Amino acid sequence: MILPKALSEAKIKIGRGVYRLGIGGLHSSEKSTCHVAGDDYILVDRDVASYYPAIIINQNLHPKQMGFAFQKVYRSIVARRLNAKKDAKLAKEEIKQLKEALKGSNSNGGPSLMEERLAELLAVADEATVSADSLKITINGSFGKFGSKWSALYAPQLLIQTTITGQLSLLMLIHRLERAGIEVVSANTDGIVIKCHRDDVELMERIIRKWEADTRFETEATEYAALYSRDVNNYIAVKPDGSAKRKGVYGTTTLDKNPQNEICADAVVAFLTKKTPLHKTIRDCRDITKFVTVRTVQGERLRAVRTSARRSAGTTRTKPRGSSPIVNPRPRGRSKRSPAPRALARLWGFPTSFPMTSTINGMSARRARSSKTSAIRRHSSDARILHRAEGL
Repeated sequence: MILPKALSEAKIKIGRGVYRLGIGGLHSSEKSTCHVAGDDYILVDRDVASYYPAIIINQNLHPKQMGFAFQKVYRSIVARRLNAKKDAKLAKEEIKQLKEALKGSNSNGGPSLMEERLAELLAVADEATVSADSLKITINGSFGKFGSKWSALYAPQLLIQTTITGQLSLLMLIHRLERAGIEVVSANTDGIVIKCHRDDVELMERIIRKWEADTRFETEATEYAALYSRDVNNYIAVKPDGSAKRKGVYGTTTLDKNPQNEICADAVVAFLTKKTPLHKTIRDCRDITKFVTVRTVQGERLRAVRTSARRSAGTTRTKPRGSSPIVNPRPRGRSKRSPAPRALARLWGFPTSFPMTSTINGMSARRARSSKTSAIRRHSSDARILHRAEGL
């Protein structure tokens, strides 16, 4: 599905920000930026709760072939998900309080009442989180099926109506805040990050409450101590408690995201949150999976070599014992972003001869100006974030 050219190519400038529309949602256009909260300013992320589902419900949208029965079922699923999300949040807040209380207590003998309550809350939080995450897939998947001609929910006009409504609504909020002199530093699909002077916090809250009343949306606030962005989809947001929200190339490995030398992102996060030198995080790590890169190779680009002493490049696949490794037969056996990797079939234990220096200095010493910038450049293609952070 293609957005009309007039919308897809539009660059909407509001305040200092430039925003773009798309089928996937609204996106701001910042590159290599760093924002830090302090005595004068706060950084707050305001996300709309279940944004696209809320639009579908508020506007009573339903595929013609499904009738209003779709709304009845969809509303019940969304309500279940929001309740589960709320239960998980409350449980986690109480867990945090109990852990703090247990630090100062001396337990003799069997578990205390607080420890029993903590175990109970951990189970509740896990169950509620799994339920909320599962229902989120169901809810978002239903919306996505609006654009699939193979689905019983196929209704492309509803998909466009939902996404355009969401983007225009966020632009309305951004415009109201910027008009009041409150800067919006980032926007992505269902939320915005606001940099607000502490004297204007009450004004900001009034504007958001008015927008919520006008649109019938609800926002959730998350404060940040700092926001380091390569771009709108790749960033590290540091929270006041020192924890970090990681997105894009800095995100942790999941079923949907292949590992890409995750130790480099870990080193960046440790530097930004704890000022730990990059080389220390890398050298101290003994989890070999953090150094692994998995890449997908398509087409007739793999071949087997007879000697295991050869270096392999590209993706190595599991083969029967005694067989030769598989390499990418590019010129000189090299592959993009992996000049001289080695096959690693076993992920337990840490090799005694692991080339740690090459991870720190970068796979190509010719491009490495320093150990710090190399680790960042190879992972994020932009060392300016680190340079700015070092000056904080």
